[in-house]
Amino acid sequence: MLDNINLIKRIDCSDMLGVVENFPNQINEAVSLAEDVNLDSSDFSNIIIGGMGGSGISGDITEIYFKDKSRIPVYVNKDYNLPSWVDKKTLVFVISYSGNTEESLGMLKHALNKKATIIGISSDGVLERLCYKNNLYHVKVPRGFQPRAALAYLLFPTLYILGEIFEVDL
Repeated sequence: MLDNINLIKRIDCSDMLGVVENFPNQINEAVSLAEDVNLDSSDFSNIIIGGMGGSGISGDITEIYFKDKSRIPVYVNKDYNLPSWVDKKTLVFVISYSGNTEESLGMLKHALNKKATIIGISSDGVLERLCYKNNLYHVKVPRGFQPRAALAYLLFPTLYILGEIFEVDL
């Protein structure tokens, strides 16, 4: 059954096979969406990647990837609030595919209050509007995916930006 592509396509209502087949193209597009974000690593003493559910997976992968490559701690946050040590020397990625995830919006507001540097990643929603309203970086990813199917768009902007900061080739 697993080698019968026609059968898979018949039962794959959400076209996950097509999403997986297109993953390399999504990676290239996702990186190009993040190329305008330019930050200097000397500005930061720690990094937080916040997101929930399918959007939060990108933080988990990024934390593991940079564990032995970063001279700055990378921490994943899956809560409304941020740790008490967040300050103006913290880079916070707020990731919500829809841009309307309550916990992610709570993180954004908390990061604003702490004067952290913020990068929002979403396809739309309140997150995008708050980023523009507050003159924050925002990486706008394509709409129309389930968050779990948008992994390339949520993961690779973060990997690319941190790769640039830490001068690490991906």
